Amino acid sequence: GYGHGGYFSPAIEQAAVSATVKCNDIIVGAIVERNGEVLLLPDSASKELTLPHSGQSGHSGSLRNLRQQLKDLGLRVALGFLYEVYENSENGAQAIYYRGEAHGEASMQGRFYSRHNLPWNRIADDRERRMLERYFAELSSERFHVYFGHGNEGQLDPVGHNRVGSTAQAID
Repeated sequence: GYGHGGYFSPAIEQAAVSATVKCNDIIVGAIVERNGEVLLLPDSASKELTLPHSGQSGHSGSLRNLRQQLKDLGLRVALGFLYEVYENSENGAQAIYYRGEAHGEASMQGRFYSRHNLPWNRIADDRERRMLERYFAELSSERFHVYFGHGNEGQLDPVGHNRVGSTAQAID
């Protein structure tokens, strides 16, 4: 379909999310952007940085839990299209990441980073690092894609060139 200046495919998104239902270990996360910067949170067990997410270590995440986490951080976030869906080839976990746009004041935890001031060496997860590299490249052209895959193999499907806020609702 076409809406708000971009093409989208609810069938593709639904199929990707449905494919993860059979998995017990699901991570649901988001790349939360504000004014060209993305939110990274400190990992509780280390000084490494991670994207906001719900679920890991045998606990399944959910969109509801992710929304609550973002709200608990003091952020109003509009979650939009899927951004990446993949299977971790090492542990079989399924990951679903959305694009989100933050509104309001700074997060009570974590920090927003631009591409140039992001401490890339503190992002321990290679998949998250690659996802952020792709995100910043796509942000500059405002032409986003959804990645579907496993391990280091997958495909990119275009979702249009619209901004997140034009198609999503804010989380209160």
